[in-house]
Amino acid sequence: MKRQLLSLLSLVSLGFCFNANAQDRYHDPIFTNAQITVTPDVTYGNNMEVSLTGGAPAMKALKMDIYQPDQSIDSETNRPLIIVLHTGNFLPAIINGSPTGTRKDSAIVEACMQFAKRGYVVASTTYRLGWNPTSTDEEVRRGTLLQAVYRAILDVRTAVRYMRKEKATNNNPYHIDDSKIALYGHGSGGYVALATGYLDKQAEMELPKFVSQIDAPPLFVQGQSYILPSLLGNIDGSGGNAAFNNYEYSGYSNAVSMVMNVGGALADTAWMNSGEPSVASVHCIRDPFAPFHSGIVVVPTTQGDVVDVQGANVFIENANAKGLNNAYNNVLFSGDPYTARARSLYNKTYSYDLINSGGTVTINNPDGLFPIDLPSRTSINRFANQGSPWDWWDINVLTATVAAVNAATGQNYDANVIDASNTLSNPGMSAVKGKAYMDTVINYFCPRIMRQLQVGNWEFLGTPESLSASQLSLYPNPANGLFNLNANEQINNVEIMDITGKLVFSNNYNSKTVAINTTDFSKGVYIVRVRTNTYVKSVKLMID
Repeated sequence: MKRQLLSLLSLVSLGFCFNANAQDRYHDPIFTNAQITVTPDVTYGNNMEVSLTGGAPAMKALKMDIYQPDQSIDSETNRPLIIVLHTGNFLPAIINGSPTGTRKDSAIVEACMQFAKRGYVVASTTYRLGWNPTSTDEEVRRGTLLQAVYRAILDVRTAVRYMRKEKATNNNPYHIDDSKIALYGHGSGGYVALATGYLDKQAEMELPKFVSQIDAPPLFVQGQSYILPSLLGNIDGSGGNAAFNNYEYSGYSNAVSMVMNVGGALADTAWMNSGEPSVASVHCIRDPFAPFHSGIVVVPTTQGDVVDVQGANVFIENANAKGLNNAYNNVLFSGDPYTARARSLYNKTYSYDLINSGGTVTINNPDGLFPIDLPSRTSINRFANQGSPWDWWDINVLTATVAAVNAATGQNYDANVIDASNTLSNPGMSAVKGKAYMDTVINYFCPRIMRQLQVGNWEFLGTPESLSASQLSLYPNPANGLFNLNANEQINNVEIMDITGKLVFSNNYNSKTVAINTTDFSKGVYIVRVRTNTYVKSVKLMID
């Protein structure tokens, strides 16, 4: 199967040891666009959203669009779930000064489709918006933004509980395995995914940079955290003031196993502790708004400073040191050009002439991070550096959207101004460019998802490209009837999966030689996984 890889990476194509010859569920697209069903506008919860015009918070229905392989085609009934979070600066699209900011963004839809075509269930999820980016008081900007992030965290946890509730009480309508849930976010959604994965203690909200220096009840109490659980709710979403928080689906777990961010940053690496979710990241080195290393979050709408955070170049190394990424940290991933490209960028120093950041940044060995190295455009404008080259939009759609927002709000936003300001940091913006970047994002993440969630042929991804014939052989191949396995040591177990990842055969053995009858198998491609005392080997089997 031919894959896209960004031409600007200038990477020589490498043979992919297994997937060059057969498609592998959760790694490669095994379904077509036509075989993906989308259930739009599923209400997963209701909660109080702050007013952008200064009024009292009002109840908002929280929506998600669910992408999945057609259940009439897909025989798998226990599928991992990925919750996808859009970007948008925690303000509605257009009002945020951007063409993006909804669960319908082009790059978000592309991510959902690409994951679903690989066999995942995907929930593209809206979260509550609203804060004060235009305040001249940095304390107000910082406090209202942190509160917006916190509300979004509680919404994501509601979405997780909702999906578990649906499985438990509604006959699992989306056929998910609720022990295998991952979060994935772009930009602001990346902040939310990371914060949801690692904010789990009240003390983590009381670090000095999160303590209010102003007194403006009920939102801010001087000397206390910007996040007041008595007002906004506890970390699990319970409690709080009913005018600001509505808790739903008590008794269901918020837990997730993995976090992925495409842009965005982590509020503080002190939030990371052993035993918490794994993390993988794609981030532009010179992202002007969300720091790649350590630095200040900058508001795209006003270009004002907000709060100090840590980027992927910092928190991925922290996660690796604490063992969070053991499932894929320094795993071979033999022949994978995406991993090879990411690792080729490690152990080097790059120009990093952004405000608050100094002149250079060194990338050590943050395995799990794909750095995007694009030319510096600081000489034009610090904010001309690329931070989200995967985004794209249609100017005609943007024009219609702006007209609708102007009609609803009485404002006078200009589609051409919004388009120009956003293409400044995304030169050459197009669907072709955006999809090429998204291809790299998805193909970099999927092997790590498989390893962390232990789905599909995850064990194979951690083994060398091949074992010698003296170690293991399978013949005849193609087979029609019996096929034989010969190993250099005792075979303990053999499993056979079809192309969708469904287990069709499993048996334990205590022999170096095994014969298996395929007479009852349909013609096609299968994966044979052999376990011995010292290795696990997956090989392709053709049945005529």
